[in-house]
Amino acid sequence: MMKFGIDNIKENSDFLDGLKLALICNGTSFSSSGVSTIEIIKKSSDLALLLAPEHGIRGDKGAGESFGTEKDAITGLNVISLYRQGSQDLPEKELDDAGISALVYDIQDIGMRCYTYISTLYLALHYCARRNKPLVVLDRPNPLGRQIEGLILEDSCKSFVGIYPIASRYGLTCGEFANLVNLEMKLGVDLRIVRCSDYNPLLLYPQLGKRWIVPSPAIVGFENALLYSAFFLLEATNLSEGRGTSSPFSFLGAPFADSEKTCECLNNVNCPGVEFLPADFTPEDSKYKDTLCHGVMARITDAGAFNGIRTGLVLLDAFRTLYPDDFSLNQEKLKRLLGTRNSIAQVMEDGFGLVNRNEEAFAARAHKAMIY
Repeated sequence: MMKFGIDNIKENSDFLDGLKLALICNGTSFSSSGVSTIEIIKKSSDLALLLAPEHGIRGDKGAGESFGTEKDAITGLNVISLYRQGSQDLPEKELDDAGISALVYDIQDIGMRCYTYISTLYLALHYCARRNKPLVVLDRPNPLGRQIEGLILEDSCKSFVGIYPIASRYGLTCGEFANLVNLEMKLGVDLRIVRCSDYNPLLLYPQLGKRWIVPSPAIVGFENALLYSAFFLLEATNLSEGRGTSSPFSFLGAPFADSEKTCECLNNVNCPGVEFLPADFTPEDSKYKDTLCHGVMARITDAGAFNGIRTGLVLLDAFRTLYPDDFSLNQEKLKRLLGTRNSIAQVMEDGFGLVNRNEEAFAARAHKAMIY
């Protein structure tokens, strides 16, 4: 049975011995048996501080919601926000004042560049490089497996939803991502990765025999995570991508759309591994809150054949063609999410030739960082 890094911490206790620790964690940070990483490390090591990324230490904050420093009600430890208004940097003064000698990172990611947890990990690496402190990564599987999709992030498109030049769907675990950054940037960080055991990185999450761990409030299941790899591009439009419904990133539509017309169109474009059903839905939050939307519900038919980036671009192009007078697109936001200043047409031309070349280039880079 596959084990997470935190499940193997006892066998790697020398990684933490004699160190005063700050733990970067959230609501996903549990062992396979359901014990909190906070509790496990607090019992065996000198845990002095908790650092909370986007969504908070217990996963109860909304997407993009800033929050401040607080005290953890369960442990009494101070929790410092890494998702403060105007800054996502590590709080160096607070870490110094607490006498922190090493950072520990344990967060379940979903393998998408725009998911901000790896941006926090990137900043942690740079902090440890500047301060000559170890970084311990308790590794976890990439739910989307080894498949690499999308464009390598261009420098001009960097932001907190894309902080390092990797592909959109990057095919690495968080430990391997840290390894890649450390190697490519020659940071020289004392990076200690507590590996998953009995882990086959080629497998998608449902094949690992583990219950789904909700990485953020809108990703309620594996299918939502896989569809997110396409629908995240729609966040740059005036379409609802299903936030505020029972199944975010499964529904797609708007008040101005026609469900039957949209469904027929999308099922006739080239989107392997997914089918679309007509759907009317009313989001309880986010875009079009309490407003009836018309569109589709997406259903995965073949997870292995599904390609999120290509599907997302096809959806953008289809809605733009279907509803030219109503559909709108935030070009700057799309560039940050897609990772390029090229137009949709340029990205899609020659059978996604630009995308294919980027994927091949990143696969060659990623290989040197793989530990499984």
